Amino acid sequence: MNHTNTGTSGTIKTAYPVKKDEASQVAINSLINATPLNS
Repeated sequence: MNHTNTGTSGTIKTAYPVKKDEASQVAINSLINATPLNS
């Protein structure tokens, strides 16, 4: 699975259709879950 965040046209492509705000929340959660909290 290629997980590159290139920000193509500022759109986030998801595997299923969702509302824009919901897609944003999913993207934020994905980033949080994918980031080790080593601070």
